[in-house]
Amino acid sequence: MPFKSDNFAALKRRYTRYSIRTAMFFDWHNRRGWNRKIIMCALIVFFTIYIPLIIYHLRATRDKQATTLCVAILSTPNKEGAHKRAACRDSWLTLAPENDAAVKTFFFLGQPLAHLLKGPLGEDRAESEPGVALNSIKKSILEEQQAYGDLVDLPLDDHYANLSLKVLQTIKYLSENEQCKFIFKADDDTFARLDLMLAELTNVNLDKWLYWGYFTGRASVYHKGRWAENNWFLCDRYLPYARGGGYVFSGGLGKFIADYVDVWERYVNEDVSFGAWTAGLTLKRVHDPRFDTEYLSRGCLNSYLVTHKQKPEEMRRKIQNLKNTGQMCDVEGEARSSYEYNWKLPPTQCCDQQYNRRKITFIK
Repeated sequence: MPFKSDNFAALKRRYTRYSIRTAMFFDWHNRRGWNRKIIMCALIVFFTIYIPLIIYHLRATRDKQATTLCVAILSTPNKEGAHKRAACRDSWLTLAPENDAAVKTFFFLGQPLAHLLKGPLGEDRAESEPGVALNSIKKSILEEQQAYGDLVDLPLDDHYANLSLKVLQTIKYLSENEQCKFIFKADDDTFARLDLMLAELTNVNLDKWLYWGYFTGRASVYHKGRWAENNWFLCDRYLPYARGGGYVFSGGLGKFIADYVDVWERYVNEDVSFGAWTAGLTLKRVHDPRFDTEYLSRGCLNSYLVTHKQKPEEMRRKIQNLKNTGQMCDVEGEARSSYEYNWKLPPTQCCDQQYNRRKITFIK
């Protein structure tokens, strides 16, 4: 949240009071000679001019360095993850302006687990030498970091059961190390129109924290399989949440979550977790059908801002289409219709109204 007294005049008034009190202290201890007068003058100058100037400059510098959109991409420390990161860099991340004040990108990786390694990096690993594959993958990650400088190593095992913890650690890292006005959480198989998203976020004026994505309020709770929630007791459905293939939220909201990182309940599904963490907060929730962020892509529309479940070759084809024709899709169409979210109805009745493609949604 912004400082209450960021202007120079207020700072000057505050430190003038400090200087008078300090000068009176020295005057009481030293009643004679020029030393008293010199010390008093020096203190007044120091506290009324230099200290306010320094603080004002530091705060102004902090504000200038604030990044409009921090792109937080969850990825994995294996060869498949490296291929996906390369596709992101070659495709949609090129849509970001070459200006650190506008967009910064980070790939967040957990620690590789030897028994989960798959593919070429693990093929030559003998069961008696579990460290061989790990050393190879760590070397590859180090080389990638030296080349691009956009990887963040998180202190957790990279496993689907730790996804909510991974999101928490991601938010904590950004809150402690960056000044993000907004954070875009994405996966390494997500394609996003960063240029269009940034244009909307640059001009938005909100009096509440933003939570922007493709929401659902009627999703049934998983009780079996990989994504089973054994400690979910809040409701017979998941609380309303934005689908996890990509969603945007205010940096202030991220800071709030990071401040209480140890008390949040972590569910298996990270997007469900985020919805539960923020359920009781006063937010600007924006349901946007231009976010194709479900477990399976709905198709391709040139109006889409975010598209989930994209293969590397699909990402590269989309960016090439944009360069050649200005249109993202080879052919437009949806396998499943998008829906509007009715916030005035109970969550289970939220999503029955079909989306009108002529009605483009913008943040207001």
